[in-house]
Amino acid sequence: MKFRRAIVVLMSARGQTVKDITTLMPVGEDYVRDVIHAFNEQRFGALDPNGAGRPKTISDKVREHICLIARTSPAGWKITTTWKASTDPDFIAKMHRVLTLYDTPPTDGRVICVDEFGPLNLMPRKGEAWGPVRRPRRLRTMYNRYGGVRHMLAALDLATGKLYYRIRPRKRWREFLGLLKALRARRPREKQYVVLDNFSPHKHAKSTRRSALGRPTTTSSWSSCRPTAPG
Repeated sequence: MKFRRAIVVLMSARGQTVKDITTLMPVGEDYVRDVIHAFNEQRFGALDPNGAGRPKTISDKVREHICLIARTSPAGWKITTTWKASTDPDFIAKMHRVLTLYDTPPTDGRVICVDEFGPLNLMPRKGEAWGPVRRPRRLRTMYNRYGGVRHMLAALDLATGKLYYRIRPRKRWREFLGLLKALRARRPREKQYVVLDNFSPHKHAKSTRRSALGRPTTTSSWSSCRPTAPG
């Protein structure tokens, strides 16, 4: 914009008429006259189209920041997450019980956090790798679940930071009980404080009885798993 206005002024200073200027440049006669009149009144300040009229509402620094955001890929920004509030009337009390275990681990046992994840689809997933600049490999969008789906049952030992997990075709009370037995087999004589959610397999009668849980587990609650004999 500034360059075009400067050319109009320069051509007028060299004796070109308004009609000659519009013939050589893709502008109208009114535009040429406005530029020449503005230059006669404001001199070189008229070459800046933003010099007149309403002042800037944002600074150049803010403008550069906005342009940087517009050029940034969304992949580099935060990803939207989901959340869900508990409907348990005793949620606050149970939450404090769990946080107390985290802040002050019991001296007579070990805190174990157990949860499930799944279903996991056995499917090809895209990735990144070093390679020549050419057309990348393509993966089919459609696939067949010949192997079905899988579920992960995992237990986090807060004392050591180690994660123990099992991959199973389902996540019923039987698989949950099997995970607890495996945890008990690792430390048969040590008391375990198991933190669980209100997933129905956690509250199954056979799970609580065979694991010697002190009480059925509920949302954001915990149960003490007493030492028991193997099997």
